Amino acid sequence: MKSLIIKSQNEKPHIWFNTETNVFEIDGDFYSTQTSEMGQSLNSWLEKYLTKNTSPISLNIKCCHYPSSSYDSLIHVLTLFRDFYTQSKGFVMVNWFVNFSDARIIDQIKSFKTKLGTLPINILKAHLKD
Repeated sequence: MKSLIIKSQNEKPHIWFNTETNVFEIDGDFYSTQTSEMGQSLNSWLEKYLTKNTSPISLNIKCCHYPSSSYDSLIHVLTLFRDFYTQSKGFVMVNWFVNFSDARIIDQIKSFKTKLGTLPINILKAHLKD
């Protein structure tokens, strides 16, 4: 399957799911409340890919802001990865990069971790642009 690339535009993040390396990236903030179209194409592609893939996946998220309307899209993507992982189809490691001082986002990621259970999510502090 070809890699998925969705370029950053209209206050939506850059998405690059590289099928050659299995390093997947979501880079940028969800400022737009109009993310459903992007979410649908991302989910459709990901569902197809995960049925065929058996190699380990690394998902790197560099996102400091997302409105509550984007929460469902993000949790759905992470749930697809969790299901892939828990059904023993392959290993997944999520690395979520956050600003050093952003306690609110860190708390939200911890909430994601609780909700998603077994999906390995690392919270990595970095200096990201706001």
